[in-house]
Amino acid sequence: MPGAHPCCQWSCQRLRLGTLTAFLLALACLAFLSGVASRAGAPPFAPQVAAFFPSKDKVVIAVAAIADAGEQALRVELLGADGKLVAAGDHKVTQAGTAVGRFELAADKARADGLTLRCRLGAQRKDQPLARVLLAKAHESAVTCGQEFFVGSSTALRCSVHGVRSVTETVPLPGAEVVVRLRDKDGKARELHRAAFGKESTLNLQVPIPAVPSGQYTLEVNTRSALGEEKLERQVRVKSEARILLVSDRPIYQPGHVMHLRALALRPFDLKPIERADLRFEVEDGKGNKVFKKTLQTSEYGIASVDFQLADEVNMGDYQLRAFLGEQQSQKTVAVKRYVLPKFKVEVKTDKTFYLPKETVKGELQTDYFFGKPVAGGKVEVTASTFDVAFRKFQTWNGQTDANGHVKFEIKLPEYFVGTPLQKGDALVKLDVKVTDTADHSEAVVKTSSVSDQPIRVSLIPEGGRLVPNMENRIFAAAVYPDGSPARCDVQLWLGKEAKGEPLAKVSTNDAGLAEFKLTPKAEQFRSDGRNEPRNVEMLGGQTVQAWGPRILLDIHAEARDRKGNVAKATAEVNSHPLGENV
Repeated sequence: MPGAHPCCQWSCQRLRLGTLTAFLLALACLAFLSGVASRAGAPPFAPQVAAFFPSKDKVVIAVAAIADAGEQALRVELLGADGKLVAAGDHKVTQAGTAVGRFELAADKARADGLTLRCRLGAQRKDQPLARVLLAKAHESAVTCGQEFFVGSSTALRCSVHGVRSVTETVPLPGAEVVVRLRDKDGKARELHRAAFGKESTLNLQVPIPAVPSGQYTLEVNTRSALGEEKLERQVRVKSEARILLVSDRPIYQPGHVMHLRALALRPFDLKPIERADLRFEVEDGKGNKVFKKTLQTSEYGIASVDFQLADEVNMGDYQLRAFLGEQQSQKTVAVKRYVLPKFKVEVKTDKTFYLPKETVKGELQTDYFFGKPVAGGKVEVTASTFDVAFRKFQTWNGQTDANGHVKFEIKLPEYFVGTPLQKGDALVKLDVKVTDTADHSEAVVKTSSVSDQPIRVSLIPEGGRLVPNMENRIFAAAVYPDGSPARCDVQLWLGKEAKGEPLAKVSTNDAGLAEFKLTPKAEQFRSDGRNEPRNVEMLGGQTVQAWGPRILLDIHAEARDRKGNVAKATAEVNSHPLGENV
């Protein structure tokens, strides 16, 4: 300031210097507090370390540590018992993430117990005794997998990589990875899967199986870590069993016709088409002679087709059509015969869809030529058969059609029938009807009907599959006729094998033949029939084992009556849970 006093100028200079110093101190404090806050929020420096002595004077150390973004130095130092530096190594880290460094340092194995290992990453540091991370075996791997694979599927493979510290202790190795390959008999390898281990030492992999030909292969599992590598091999078999659908344009051929054959080949697991594969067609005549053979390649959709011309003079009978793809084949049977179209049609109707033993089957037959004229004066033969071990004829009816091609017949059913499991205990009556016109041309039809000892079938089904004693159970009643149609009827139910006293429930089934009622059975109402059955028993830990125990049953008698007056009686043995095991 011009003309100012010297003391005043000095005071102003000191004021400006003090202001600048205070500003710089504030910046330094902010930087320090920011660094403290950053270090307080960051995870502690905990590198994953493993070490191994491959020789008496050299140690190999593997370190995995989480590095921030930016270039940093991962440093390993070995310190002696006196704290002096024995050996050191550096590894440059250029990317953020888990940095893995491998260091080979000179060290005396006999003095390993007195050495301290120090790891540095930037300003972070971790000290620990070398003996704590020292391994007896540097790199060991184990693989568990199957021996049969299917093309298009994936197989489970369990792989573990670790270092062995003692007989009972293993540790994961830093930077471990696994590569799975499939090698054929010519030595050509195909990579199937590649994965990296994290902090865990075991990986559960789903390895895809590529589209390769069936046969024996070698499964290679290569593991590598910062302390070593290992290759494990196992002989496996790959299967590519195709699913082949072989179709023809018709089921019956005549001499001189052309057979149009087509095959679709799919892989078994993912149902993808097998493309560009050799597929062979073969045709064998009715006497076993191979009359056609041709190999084609499937399209990109897995389809191949071929035509086979039948000669005018060929062997009649059943022809076998086959399609081969590798070891797999598909077969179809067609008939080659001379045939003529039917000249008239025959319709047979019966008065009921099912019958009881000793009842009479009343039927009507109508037969007409296809040009509309009735078959008048035709001879009619109706043969009735029942089935036990085989069909057994029990009655034959003969008659003649009237001027309108119509005739009625009656068949008396026997007193005894044998039920079959396929008919749910019901029996079967078969009517073979043959009509021969005045030109001596015959046509035949078959009519079948069910024969039951009960006009209505009543079944009782607990809601949970089994009854629970001393608890309220909901039970469904299902009523059906022997022909399978639902029965709308009234159902009364009693406890026991007979209808004694007042019924415990009265229900009516709906249009679907179903009704429901509730029942709380007491433990003393159940009985055992002396037979044992397997039961699933849940043990501690959630495991379920199978044990044998007595069958416990509850008898319920049912009587059903529909609006037509049909009455049926049935006694059901309803299975139960073991007494006392209701939770």
